[in-house]
Amino acid sequence: MNSESIMLLYSTKDAIEELDTQKKLIKLNKLLQLITKTLIENNQYSIPTNIPELLTFLKTTSVNQYIIGITQEIYAVNEYLNLTDEFSEYIDEENSEEKSQKIMYDLLKFLRQSDYINKEDIYRDLRTFIRYNYYISVRELELAIKTEYDKEIYLKVRNMYEKADDLIGEYELCPVCGGRLNFRNSKNGECIKVCNYYIKAQNLKPIVKEFKEKMLKLNDGIYRYNLMSSIGEFEIYNKCLDWFKDKDVILYPNVDEYDISIVDDIEDVRVNLDIKDTADPMRLIKILIENTNLEKLKKKEASTFNFIVIPDHREKIYKLENDKSYTKELNDLMKENNISIEAVSEHHLKNKLIKLFEEV
Repeated sequence: MNSESIMLLYSTKDAIEELDTQKKLIKLNKLLQLITKTLIENNQYSIPTNIPELLTFLKTTSVNQYIIGITQEIYAVNEYLNLTDEFSEYIDEENSEEKSQKIMYDLLKFLRQSDYINKEDIYRDLRTFIRYNYYISVRELELAIKTEYDKEIYLKVRNMYEKADDLIGEYELCPVCGGRLNFRNSKNGECIKVCNYYIKAQNLKPIVKEFKEKMLKLNDGIYRYNLMSSIGEFEIYNKCLDWFKDKDVILYPNVDEYDISIVDDIEDVRVNLDIKDTADPMRLIKILIENTNLEKLKKKEASTFNFIVIPDHREKIYKLENDKSYTKELNDLMKENNISIEAVSEHHLKNKLIKLFEEV
């Protein structure tokens, strides 16, 4: 998302949420100017000319029609001229993602620049710790991290957690992410879509746990963009370990240069996998173009092969909601954007790699 889109996004939020009448009029007029400029630049000429028309526009026009970088069909305001839940959630996601990326980047940068001999193992262990510890007591965190690693590492991991003071007593937790289950619509409990997929596919049961100590939980950004994204990474990593027992399967090689590498030392062949778990292909393309080092994913040597891999859960959820193949749509979009990288679904990954290793 470019700077103009970010300004438009937050100007909309500020103008609609402003309670002071005079300030609200000033902010709405500024928003009208921004939207007018954007629509003209995009050769759209159905333009609101006053405040009432602006409010109607915000209520009836999906934001992806005037804010570049948003792919979802969501509307800014509802019939009561308040921000819609979807619009507010999108902004919250943007803020959470930015915060979590900074926290993880700080850890990544610290380890890459450190003198630790085993920095790759440390990073892998810390990512594994985050994956399986959504809730943790203060004492457990100190025993697991503070006593094992330097103070700098402990503080960076501690920064990923926040207090969970309301967590006292016995709870049924999600067997996939470790969060609390929601029993409002299901007697067996539900979590988010990704977790529900694995609960059903693998017939998983809730984890019953009693909390007596002061507890911490991962902050929303780390949970959403690190723990949840790593579910597919760990699933595929464990499958690769099973599929390729005669090869070296590495999780987060070179301190997260890729998600998984599979190395055949005898044939001198290396396959690098980048697991991508984004809700829709258009948003993933945006991330690839704006925030990803695409050069590392392009084939560099005759014996090195790089693939983007889409987890089964993402493929199934997207198919159910859109009646389309996520991987096929992504490959088509990459071709349109001249991105010479191949995406493979987890379902087809095993046969793809077995054939590759046989032919090299």
